[in-house]
Amino acid sequence: MLNTDINFTGTIRQTRLMDAIEDNKRYHALESFSASQIKVFIDDRTKWYHRFVAKDWEAEKPTPAIIFGSYVHFMLELGGPQHITVEVGEDFETFSDDKIAESASWVEEPTPKNAPPELLSAYNDDGTFEGRRGRKAYQVWKKQQVGKIVPAGTRDKISNYVDWKSQHGDKIAFTSEEFNTYAHVYNQLLKNSEANAWLKSEEKEVYFDWVDEKTSLPMRCKLDCIDNEDHRIVDWKTTRYVKPKRFSDEMHNGDYALQLAVYRRGFRANREGSGHYTTAVCAIENTGSYRIRPYDVPETWMQWGDDRLDEVLQQIKNFEWGDEEDAEMVTLSMPAYINRDRQYEV
Repeated sequence: MLNTDINFTGTIRQTRLMDAIEDNKRYHALESFSASQIKVFIDDRTKWYHRFVAKDWEAEKPTPAIIFGSYVHFMLELGGPQHITVEVGEDFETFSDDKIAESASWVEEPTPKNAPPELLSAYNDDGTFEGRRGRKAYQVWKKQQVGKIVPAGTRDKISNYVDWKSQHGDKIAFTSEEFNTYAHVYNQLLKNSEANAWLKSEEKEVYFDWVDEKTSLPMRCKLDCIDNEDHRIVDWKTTRYVKPKRFSDEMHNGDYALQLAVYRRGFRANREGSGHYTTAVCAIENTGSYRIRPYDVPETWMQWGDDRLDEVLQQIKNFEWGDEEDAEMVTLSMPAYINRDRQYEV
């Protein structure tokens, strides 16, 4: 069974990147149901069960698109790219805390200058191996260091990063190209009158929790922005496509209306008199020209998402792992487009 205790609520506006990251981790560690967890259930119930019920599977590593979206959200929460990053050179390397800890057991690829004592006689003065004897000595040494050898100079790079981190621990290291990308996105948002107004909102990253009335499941959501002047809840959405047709397709294929329905339901459950607030999305292109487009989501689509949410929450409440393991045989349905396409066959 899920631990369904609700233990977090509130509105937290952070001013430092590392605080925002830790706050985000704390939010995602909660046991209540979020839009992202519900989407995992829709996409892959086996993964959902092992990650959120049995908890014997770890979350996958974030893709570049997800990392980009996360950094954009932090940038918009904190007020610009200068609040999340410090520019570094193209050859600057970053290392995770795990890698830094592992580095104590690493051994750098030997050269005549840094070779261990047992290998000093294996090299000539010009750095080449001293014949077959030298090469054999190197191969014997290498077998003893399986999994520990790293390129020469790696320790210096780690040392440089640790020193940099001690000075800029609350920022992320970006190359000039990376920084310019995020600065361009932010400037695009500033130039759009709708997005500019949302950036100025005093309510960003607003957290709500509630209990779903129909299923009694504990729920939570985090709203990117609340526009109290024009009465909208707003979601920043990084995406491959921002033009209306392609973005609408992505919304449908990704059950995005259901996600927005979670946000709206949480908002209405916690704010009296909020029923007249509409839902808006700011689509942010995650490649190419990094264009942005603000969109109003029609009530008909929001109602569809709300109905879909009711359906999925009921499935979650009734979920039994044994039913998933021993799935019944069903008859496949032929896709409707097959008959339409046959008229074009030669």
